[in-house]
Amino acid sequence: MIFGMTLYQVLWYFLIYSIIGWIAEVIFHAVALGKIVNRGCLNGPVCPIYGFGVISIFALVYAVTKVGESALNTLSLGQLFFGGMILCSGVELLGGVILDKCFHVRWWDYSDIPFNFHGYICLEFGLIWGLAATFVLRVLHPYIRSATVEFIPEQIGFPILAVLYLIYFLDVVVTVMMFNRLNEKLGELDKVRKSLRVVSDGLTDALGTGAYVTKNTLYRGRDRAEKAGKRLRENAANAGQQLTNSAQTIGRGILESLGSGREKLEAKYRELVRTFSAERYFGIGRLLRAHPGMKHRDYQEVVEELQADLDAGSAADGQEMRKE
Repeated sequence: MIFGMTLYQVLWYFLIYSIIGWIAEVIFHAVALGKIVNRGCLNGPVCPIYGFGVISIFALVYAVTKVGESALNTLSLGQLFFGGMILCSGVELLGGVILDKCFHVRWWDYSDIPFNFHGYICLEFGLIWGLAATFVLRVLHPYIRSATVEFIPEQIGFPILAVLYLIYFLDVVVTVMMFNRLNEKLGELDKVRKSLRVVSDGLTDALGTGAYVTKNTLYRGRDRAEKAGKRLRENAANAGQQLTNSAQTIGRGILESLGSGREKLEAKYRELVRTFSAERYFGIGRLLRAHPGMKHRDYQEVVEELQADLDAGSAADGQEMRKE
């Protein structure tokens, strides 16, 4: 027995509530932001944090009553509400910290909402978790139980669960690899951005230096000419012109070199952005679109630029579809 339940029950409940959580996230995101996207961190239609949240409530109920899920009907609505609020917020906090520490990414951030704890959890969503847990455990769970563990025999259910959890596990593996690739790509983009900034600064310096050298050369030639007479004036003018031509030649070479380097860097940047756009509905591009409030500890500016590019691409696609 696990928290007063069989392994069969735990496996079904974790899977079902992961799927229900994913559905709730998609609906909430569609209503709040007007976008229909796969909101989960995983590629499949599951949000594991919801499965862990419900299982943690069952664990608490068993720890208090020593009965298990059958004791849910004996608990008051207040007990379900506060228990769900505390446990679901705790699971959300733990999940947020693990993702942040392991991958340097916060998929959600409540820093702008009052009464938050380091942006991982907040009172507002804690209240929502309490209400959701009360509804799920008191109203929805009896139907979930009757449609799964009571309806599907274990001889049939376990093979089904084995296939579903194999897919679940492979999705987790792929997602972890995707997280690592996300950080690698963001690192590449950040290096290109910094290189572009250096080139831009170099172009600015080259233009400014060229103008300064030319100006000073002409002024020096003029001053010397005024002091030394006509012959010296002509020599100074010639010398000044030679120096000016040399400065301009060097300046053009520098500008051409920097301009060529900038074009190469811009092409590389566009190519990297295209790799994200190609995964707009699957992979790391989907993650950026699905979590507009995500915060990256190392590459936040890059993330914001990419999200803006992906949103612009989605808007353009929408306009094309409407035209057709």
